[in-house]
Amino acid sequence: RAALDDSPTRLACGVRISARALDDIKTAAAAGAGSQQFAIAASAAVTTMTSDVDAGIGAGALVNQETEFAAEVDQSVVVDADHTMTMLGVGGALAIGGKVGVGASVDVELIDRHVGAAIGAGARVNARDDVTVEATDSISVTATAAIAYTGGGIAVDGSVGVLDYDNEVLATIGANAVVDVQDDITVNADAALDVLMIEAGVAGGGNAGFGGSVGV
Repeated sequence: RAALDDSPTRLACGVRISARALDDIKTAAAAGAGSQQFAIAASAAVTTMTSDVDAGIGAGALVNQETEFAAEVDQSVVVDADHTMTMLGVGGALAIGGKVGVGASVDVELIDRHVGAAIGAGARVNARDDVTVEATDSISVTATAAIAYTGGGIAVDGSVGVLDYDNEVLATIGANAVVDVQDDITVNADAALDVLMIEAGVAGGGNAGFGGSVGV
């Protein structure tokens, strides 16, 4: 979190308030079982993430308002928040049973994210160039659940992949704020989500084989 509070502030030569987060998360779970009679194997990879990334000029803040510290030529005010995340979750299992092979593999991703950039209510901001308020959320998720089971008599397998994703991306200028700018005012909120879910299962049985995969 980055912020400029509501106390009187004298700033010149450019203002940039940035909050950034970069995550690279990897999870893996594996299981194996072997028996002359019965083999049961199960694996689960679960990732839970909650995050808040905020950058702001606070309510009532004064930026470049006093005469001796007025905005200079080509001076901009930028408030930006960015969260970029790459996530890889892998679950795998192998079971070999002389008579029966049974198992399951599960990969679960639970993600709750907030990214916000703001100029607060009643703030007064002066810039000779641009004022930019921008919030960006970018996430790439790859989730894989794979299993293989063999049984001389019966083989049963199942794999499940679940992605529960909730996000809020906000870029705002608050009520009664005054933004005095000679060039452009940009207020932009952007979110990008790239998801690849792979669920695979192989079941081989001398008498019967049952397999199933689900991605949600």
